[in-house]
Amino acid sequence: MVTIILSICGILWLAGLDRPRSEQGAGLPLARPLSQQVPCAGQSFSPDTLVLLANGTKRPIAELKAGERVWSFDPETGHTSGRPVQAVLVNHDTELIDLTITNPADVASVIHTTANHPFYSTDRAQASSSEVVGLAATTGTAERPSAEWIDAKDLHPGDRLATPFRDSVAHVAGSTPVFGTADMWDLTVENTHTFYIATVTAAVLVHNCPTR
Repeated sequence: MVTIILSICGILWLAGLDRPRSEQGAGLPLARPLSQQVPCAGQSFSPDTLVLLANGTKRPIAELKAGERVWSFDPETGHTSGRPVQAVLVNHDTELIDLTITNPADVASVIHTTANHPFYSTDRAQASSSEVVGLAATTGTAERPSAEWIDAKDLHPGDRLATPFRDSVAHVAGSTPVFGTADMWDLTVENTHTFYIATVTAAVLVHNCPTR
């Protein structure tokens, strides 16, 4: 598959989210670092997929430009911040999948993604639900359980996905393979290599495509 880098430019500083720090994702459990050698192809989203920006707004991934700031969580440090997009990429992908997520109010959303795109699952930490709520104010790292990056195809119904706010909950409802091929979009986010996909159910944390 061929990866086309659409744009790489400077940093556009945008305002941070208005939510207080205690409601942001600083308390998410930490994951083992995902290899920065993960290929970009096969890890993407449909062009209309909404991305949560650092100023709290949402925009389709295909409309983003390098330099714009997205809301991002650093799985190695536990810190959440706005980080600049380094590149917007498009891949012609063949392993497509529709991932359905839901929340306690039974509001469901479908994320059009690829089978190998990594999502941040707090359930794989094998800790109690009180430990993996993960959206408390604490910023310590020593006692927090590890979470896992899980490819979309390997997520199970009931798996909990990381969200940016402690009052927001999202679980996997199921997934369906999609036959055919399509142009799919991804980002490279500076340093943290993560961003949030925004849906009416919740925003969920995903890995990006690192520069190579």
